[in-house]
Amino acid sequence: MSKVITSLIGAGILGAGGYLYATPWISINQFREAIQAKDMPGIERHVDFPSLRTSLKDQLKAKLSEEITRQSGDNPLVNFGMGAFGYALAEPMINAAVDAYISPAGLKTLMAGSPPEGMGADAGPQAPQLPDTSSSDASVSMAYKTPNLFVVAASDSSNGQTVRFNFERRELVSWKLTSLTLP
Repeated sequence: MSKVITSLIGAGILGAGGYLYATPWISINQFREAIQAKDMPGIERHVDFPSLRTSLKDQLKAKLSEEITRQSGDNPLVNFGMGAFGYALAEPMINAAVDAYISPAGLKTLMAGSPPEGMGADAGPQAPQLPDTSSSDASVSMAYKTPNLFVVAASDSSNGQTVRFNFERRELVSWKLTSLTLP
């Protein structure tokens, strides 16, 4: 009798471990289905909007600074004068655009086919294009980076761009999109 109980306990531990290991794939599949069904409550369950907004704002501001530096070359007048002025003008637009788009209400209006309120086609900086995963040059990979970080990388070999969707474990079996790594 004790061998049967030991076997059952071992099988239960293996099953629970397998389920815990599979939870990011399960969560990502639920997220994908919620997006396809335009199910806002389902999407909200899988996105940490404040973390995602912070991540995108930081990356877009860094890209803006890099672009200002690249265009100014070594000219300190442009880099510290006009470049700083341009950054000061663009930073509030980046903040407003990210806040408008990366929110439950912003996603809902985007899914309805229109931009969020106050964000017309010419209202701010253009968002980077995500790789087209429907093309034959596209690939998607998924892997654990740490026990609490799971990364989905969507790559398009035709243009060399990769966007990484970073999911963090919340509680024991729940995962949320907390940041994107833009190309």
